[in-house]
Amino acid sequence: MKPLGFFLAALGSLSVLVVSIFISGSPFVIFLDFPSLLLLVGIQIMVTLAFSGFHGIARAFTAPFENTPAPAELRKARSYWKGQTTISLMAGFLGVLLGIISMMQNLSDNSALGRGAALALLILFYALILNLTIFIPYRLLCERRLAE
Repeated sequence: MKPLGFFLAALGSLSVLVVSIFISGSPFVIFLDFPSLLLLVGIQIMVTLAFSGFHGIARAFTAPFENTPAPAELRKARSYWKGQTTISLMAGFLGVLLGIISMMQNLSDNSALGRGAALALLILFYALILNLTIFIPYRLLCERRLAE
């Protein structure tokens, strides 16, 4: 698979999500929450740098698209993408716990309950989007290339 086709498929998946949001009648802005995104992306980047480094990250992105990739490189890339899936889901669940704690601390303030619920759900929402559009497709691409 060529990189362009891979990224067009990911973009198509995101487009389906955005269209679904608009069709549902919900305002798109309610799905945007900077603190949730910052928590997820921050944890994802820091943990990834700790176990892969910049070179490992670059190789995980490029190895599946090489003409004749070394099987060892593809196995490393597959392992990297499995790790990304785990990290993002764990960060998502951490966000859920933080949101619930925030809600419990502010039971008397309805607006704070909403912020806590948004944190709890949106960070998991973002983690699932990353998994479905980037991490899992990359891992499956590595597995397919290993089977060739």
